[in-house]
Amino acid sequence: MLDSCSMDATLGERIRHARQQANLSQAGLAEAVDVDRSQVIRWESGKTQPWADKIAPLAQALGISVAHSKWRSGGCCRRLREN
Repeated sequence: MLDSCSMDATLGERIRHARQQANLSQAGLAEAVDVDRSQVIRWESGKTQPWADKIAPLAQALGISVAHSKWRSGGCCRRLREN
């Protein structure tokens, strides 16, 4: 279940957990979101965060809504406000 990921988890950990729950490889998620696999690796490692234009396709690929609690903490929501 997607909600089993800790609310204390970083955004990257949440993305990784959701990707695994969706049975997607990093390459599969990258293709679905139209980015390089290296970008997914950077998101999951916390080196970068998804840009606002990737949030909707990322959520769709992971099978969660943009309003889902996975996006409420961490830099993703902050990034949306900055853009």
